[in-house]
Amino acid sequence: MANAAAGGEAGMSRGTAGYRRPMALLVILLLAALVFGVGAVIEGLLWLFLITAVLLAAAVWLGWRKLRSFSSSALGS
Repeated sequence: MANAAAGGEAGMSRGTAGYRRPMALLVILLLAALVFGVGAVIEGLLWLFLITAVLLAAAVWLGWRKLRSFSSSALGS
């Protein structure tokens, strides 16, 4: 009986563990906003978004170019 209760508690903690990372990220962002000011944190997130968008666009463009060169070489053979 005690083992079943312990297993139930372990199951509960596994269920709530999924919320720990987002909450930890939120706490870190809030602390950063308090330390550096809200504007600096928002500006940093904007730069992160812009850099990510540029890198994603470059990866898609280069991947499409590489895929196109492979398909044209396969058709030529």
